[in-house]
Amino acid sequence: LTKVDGAPANLASNSWYYVYVYSNGTTTAQFQISLDPPTESAAPTVVTGYKRGQTANYRYLGCFPTDSAGNPIPMRAARGRYVYRRSACASNETRVLNTSAAAGATNLSLAALVPPHARLATLSLIVTGGDGFCGLTIYTDGDTSDATLQARAEAGITTSPVVGDVEASSAQVVDRVVTFGGTTGTAVAHVHGFYE
Repeated sequence: LTKVDGAPANLASNSWYYVYVYSNGTTTAQFQISLDPPTESAAPTVVTGYKRGQTANYRYLGCFPTDSAGNPIPMRAARGRYVYRRSACASNETRVLNTSAAAGATNLSLAALVPPHARLATLSLIVTGGDGFCGLTIYTDGDTSDATLQARAEAGITTSPVVGDVEASSAQVVDRVVTFGGTTGTAVAHVHGFYE
């Protein structure tokens, strides 16, 4: 922490933080944890390699979200790919859907777990059939012409996780459809990770 400029004693809850490295004029590199994103205000969804308004310094290293208590949500990052470590997360911290109701195409927000500048998310789907089959289908927002990711379980069966990449909108939204062959079942979706 001695190398973190103005290391915050407490991080804000439910926020995205960005990590930068910069030179303080000596041979020692300094780091900064900031709420300022690596995007320009005119293009908030286009990632740059530097902090907003700091093209000459503050090189972008990565990002992380915080939970409701201001704690970083555990993840691992490598070469622009981020994966949440579910075994270290609080119960259902990465869950974005848990429903027992059938629904047509409905928006599903991933924004709490996918940063504003990311457009590709990895989801993990698990469905349980009730008195008939249960299906969960994910589509690109506004385009239900072809499924991006699908999971289906017959009556009384729970699927193993179905994991795959999906394209999110600029607001980190996808569309989801839940179908039942009977009247009961459960559809669950977790954000497994994302790509910058």
